[in-house]
Amino acid sequence: MRGQQLPYNILFYTDEASDSGKWLRGQISEFERDYDVFNYSIDKYLDWISIPVQIHQGSADESVPKKWSMELSNRFSSLGIEHTYYEYPGADHNMRGAWNSVVARDAEWFGSLIR
Repeated sequence: MRGQQLPYNILFYTDEASDSGKWLRGQISEFERDYDVFNYSIDKYLDWISIPVQIHQGSADESVPKKWSMELSNRFSSLGIEHTYYEYPGADHNMRGAWNSVVARDAEWFGSLIR
């Protein structure tokens, strides 16, 4: 899950910055001087999760790489965390093309948790 670790995961988005991420890389460098950056990454705390989790991934998502979601799902499996991974062919980050399926699955899932 190295690609997902804060603060490095935000570098994935720097191509769109006018300076190609130079300022942001400087900020990360300053942060690293004072802090252990890995203490701020969610993957360090996954074992705290005690309820089921759903992961919804659009195959055309350009904001969150499919690899990140697959790595998270695999990590959940290795830790014995109950989860369900859904992938929606052609759906983007906002689940366009699969929105109704996502909402239906979420409604059913949340309903099962409160029964």
